[in-house]
Amino acid sequence: NLKQLNLNAISIGQTAARLIQLGEAKDAIRFLNLAIRLNPKEEHLWLILADAQIKTEDISSASISLDKAISLNPRKTSAWLVKASISMQQKNPKNAIIYIKKAMEIDSKMPKGYFQLGNAYFMLKELNMALKAFKKASELKPKFWQALNNKALVLYELGKPQAAIKEWNKILEITNNAEPMLALAAALHQSNNEIDKSIKLAKQALTNDPNYVSRLYQKEQLWGEKLQQAT
Repeated sequence: NLKQLNLNAISIGQTAARLIQLGEAKDAIRFLNLAIRLNPKEEHLWLILADAQIKTEDISSASISLDKAISLNPRKTSAWLVKASISMQQKNPKNAIIYIKKAMEIDSKMPKGYFQLGNAYFMLKELNMALKAFKKASELKPKFWQALNNKALVLYELGKPQAAIKEWNKILEITNNAEPMLALAAALHQSNNEIDKSIKLAKQALTNDPNYVSRLYQKEQLWGEKLQQAT
């Protein structure tokens, strides 16, 4: 009967979600195609499928799956935010802003939404708008270190290194992630301030994540020109 088909579809979807977590996205897609045949009106299945398609770098199919989820439930904020993430990956921050604002119309208290909005404005070099968005994200979620970190990155690009340094010091009380650690090291070194601390932080950061040696990687993490020059 119909109820049993729906339950079977949801159960298969849960199996697929576990496969994605295990790094088996291609197998997950096969399960999800079956689940969707059983219950094509279950928006959650389309979202899991989009996630699996993104993991296998099939972005065009993921966009179709997200659109299907949105057609079933236009108030699904997570679908709009994933569409925004895809636009950001495709270097289209203007489109991303449209999708983020759609999500924010539904829920204006989402830290993740403001964080993504800040990233999009940063890519457009609209630094004051980016700063406003990152501030709002960190007000809504005070230990959201990624938002605090990006707020510091913007402050540095706006020529406010001391304010940025203050933020990075606060962040390192929350996390020992390599990004704020190396950013703080670079900012201290550039300002000829606490050089010993700067060298120690840089060594630790690059031990934790050697990728930050690469300028391209720094740029992908939304490091601005001033901070890249400081490293």
